[in-house]
Amino acid sequence: MRAHGITAFPDPNPQGGIALGGGPGTGLDPRSPQFKAANRACRSLLPPRKALSPAQQAEAKAQGLKFAQCMRAHGISDFPDPNSQGNFQIQANAGSGLDPHNPRFQAANKACEHDLPGKGGSFNTNTSGGSGGGS
Repeated sequence: MRAHGITAFPDPNPQGGIALGGGPGTGLDPRSPQFKAANRACRSLLPPRKALSPAQQAEAKAQGLKFAQCMRAHGISDFPDPNSQGNFQIQANAGSGLDPHNPRFQAANKACEHDLPGKGGSFNTNTSGGSGGGS
């Protein structure tokens, strides 16, 4: 990503997830044409997702539900529940409560990050219209 012009792209966290905490002027806007082009160019370098056992899926979903409830309790009323694997599918428009660049979303995420599947970090975003925790 850095080689394709996204110089502020972060290193992965200890769980292997990448938290994009960008905002205007940071170069980390997943909606920008440059970010989308870099994402397309680099997508093949992502590690494959490991399949979760049924017990791991249940644990991830339970942890995801705690995170979603916390986000809603902190003012993000339309935050969705996770899917069966504990991942979140979020479609956010600029200015919505689900926009990760929205200060209210960022404050709720900080308050709830202890409940994020994968045991901490920040909310992960991507450009495919879905987002996942605990990657």
